[in-house]
Amino acid sequence: MTENPRTRRQRRLIYSLPFLLLGYILSIGPVGVLLQSGDGYFKPGALQLLQFLYAPLIIASMKYPWLSTLMMKYSHFWQQIL
Repeated sequence: MTENPRTRRQRRLIYSLPFLLLGYILSIGPVGVLLQSGDGYFKPGALQLLQFLYAPLIIASMKYPWLSTLMMKYSHFWQQIL
């Protein structure tokens, strides 16, 4: 029995969502380093967009000290790489 293309797309989307979420969470390290040492790398509109996109992670790190510590260590890791 063949699978419906719509069902296949839905399954692909469901399987890809955790990876997209993980990519979003892990991307804060390199983006944070670029924001700190960007030297005009980002335009003002882009800065506002990044602040909006990463606001949930920033708010969560302000609420949970252990998360803030983890994010600072992760950012430091990316500072050494970049």
